Order: sequence, then C-alpha cells, then structure tokens
Amino acid sequence: MMGINRCTGADPDFSGLVALLDQYLAEKDGREHDFYNQYNGISDIKHAVVIYSEGKPIACGAIKEFAPEEMYPSDEPIFEFKRF
Repeated sequence: MMGINRCTGADPDFSGLVALLDQYLAEKDGREHDFYNQYNGISDIKHAVVIYSEGKPIACGAIKEFAPEEMYPSDEPIFEFKRF
C-alpha cells in the first residue's frame, strides 16, 4: 500500500532519505561535492513530502524558498524544487 506524508525538513523519514541522497551525490560529485552541498541544507524547508510503500519511506521531495527579495524583486516568492 502506498502513502504520502506532508511534512517539513525536520521529519526523520525525510531527513533519512536526504542523507542517503547526500551519500550518493558525494560519490558522484567527487571533489566538487562541498561546493554543491552548501546549497542543500534542509533545515529551512517548510513544505516536503515523503512517499511510502508498505510503510517504508521510498521517495521524497520538497520546495524551498529560493531567492531573497533583493535579488529578485517580486510580489511573489520564488521557490526551488529540492531533494528528489
């Protein structure tokens, strides 16, 4: 049975899946990993989902506010898709 949990970046299942992704990316990025990793913090993520199969977390995704207003003046917030 499949399930979806709406959560934040603090959710333990979400952060567990992110940790697995970070391990994978560290291997693929090699020496450049520290540069890319600086943009991948999850503590500020307010809107995330975790997908479950048979009660086990198998996938996740999130949106994160991306740009401060001074960079992109707008009446609307700008978001980035994260951690898929």
